[in-house]
Amino acid sequence: AAAAAPGRRVLVLVDDEHVVPRTHSLFLAALRARGYDVAVRAADEPALALDAYGERAYDHLVLMCPAVHEFGGFVDAAAVVRFVDEQRGNVLLVADADAGDTLRDVASELGGVEFDEPGAYVIDHVHHDASDADGEHTL
Repeated sequence: AAAAAPGRRVLVLVDDEHVVPRTHSLFLAALRARGYDVAVRAADEPALALDAYGERAYDHLVLMCPAVHEFGGFVDAAAVVRFVDEQRGNVLLVADADAGDTLRDVASELGGVEFDEPGAYVIDHVHHDASDADGEHTL
């Protein structure tokens, strides 16, 4: 098994760098409380890079940008794969039913994860939310 990246530098790429820190403040605060140095950036920021001079600029990457159409700077699916495979960084990928092609490409390249078509739902007729008003049991 591969060893996890030991460092404390976390890059969080988001769709909207003004909204996500508010909507996910507990998650970001928990990382900071555990001693992580967290940088939140827009996923399409023109100057993005995961490394500098051949060295990792971050130890961990959190992709909270399901709507991103194209990463900015020097980040693309191949760069994320290099970050994991060659530089031994960690990636946490967050998606939703409408995840775009960019995030789908990253998931596929990293671990063969395939998402269903955009807008698809998971249906659970056993463990559904009892308050589901429309009765379709979608998650």
